[in-house]
Amino acid sequence: MTPTRTSLTRRIEREGGDVEEAFGAVLKEAAEAASHFPRLRSRIASATGTGYAEASDDTFDFGLQSLLDGLQARLTRADGRPPSEAATTRVHG
Repeated sequence: MTPTRTSLTRRIEREGGDVEEAFGAVLKEAAEAASHFPRLRSRIASATGTGYAEASDDTFDFGLQSLLDGLQARLTRADGRPPSEAATTRVHG
């Protein structure tokens, strides 16, 4: 069991909850949130199939990279130039 799983399990049990039910609810919400993102949706589906504790060791790295990719996509201007280039081409008046 991973340290994260152990910690979460202890917390849920201390609060009187059912561990598997709690993890199932989180995975269901994650799947709903990922419904429009195919890569993330497949990743969540693979975690659901193997169980939370057996999820790949690179899950954090994948999540972080996905988050950073999304931020980069949002920050890239419509003409493909990053925002930093737009800042250097200011009009002086």
